[in-house]
Amino acid sequence: MKRSVIQLGNNTSVVSLPFSWIKKYGVKKGDEVDIEEAGDSLMIRINAVPVAEKVEVDMTGFDEKALFHGMIGLHRYGYDELKIQYKPETLRMIQSAVNNKMLGFAMVDQTSKQCTLRSLSNEIPGEFDGALRRAFLVTLSLGTASMEMIREQNFEALPDLINLEETNNQLTNFCLRILTKKSKEKESFLKYVVVWNLEKVADEYKYLCQELARSAEEIDPKLIETFEEVNELVKSFYGLFYKFDNTVFNETCNKKKLLENKLKDVKTRNMGEFTLINHSLGLVQRAGDFATSLYALFHNRSNP
Repeated sequence: MKRSVIQLGNNTSVVSLPFSWIKKYGVKKGDEVDIEEAGDSLMIRINAVPVAEKVEVDMTGFDEKALFHGMIGLHRYGYDELKIQYKPETLRMIQSAVNNKMLGFAMVDQTSKQCTLRSLSNEIPGEFDGALRRAFLVTLSLGTASMEMIREQNFEALPDLINLEETNNQLTNFCLRILTKKSKEKESFLKYVVVWNLEKVADEYKYLCQELARSAEEIDPKLIETFEEVNELVKSFYGLFYKFDNTVFNETCNKKKLLENKLKDVKTRNMGEFTLINHSLGLVQRAGDFATSLYALFHNRSNP
């Protein structure tokens, strides 16, 4: 919407506020508002308690992997309360997501078929810079610590560093949540994440082509069939972007998990086969990164 600027005196310009916004938040004559400059934009805030965004979703058709990605997607979308219907065997995954990914959230209500997750903190946009810096420092610490253990041949201690990666996940998800909540167009922000990830998928194909061209070694036909499965997985996520469906989403997330495990168990005979499997695994993991943003984008339009 457009508003005309009214000049009052030499140093004061006035713009009217939308009546629907004033009515929604109960702004009255004499109330104070906070105005924050953001480049060519101005952000106006009132002191009233923000309206909590809530959503209720049926995830009883989801297995663990799909449910996990769906929950993180709703968290990043900016909801303050999630009411989830689930099947009992996925409760462990719900608790894991809350504890390891959803910073500031807690399970406040639970039955055998439904639970309520709620944000216990009020995210302030100004917290973004601090959280992002901590995420960088945690990642640098992970790199330094792993290097020291590898240098000392202390390989059995490497799994102890996983908690640093989990801290990174909490902080980066928190940053993405703040960015989404601040965004005027949540869908545009989430689509940006999808596009960014799509570029990384293409990079993985590029590296595969470059390295296979250099090695030029014979590859077992069975491994080529496995690579075809990888391509089909990428196509499945493409299909979800243009026609989202809960059942297909669940099947695709499970397919990603099974294919990832299959690739990790493959034995290779030469550098060419190793290259194909290594980048196939990278493609599967990159493709899997679409899941969270896709569910966040389309959860309101998915089938029951």
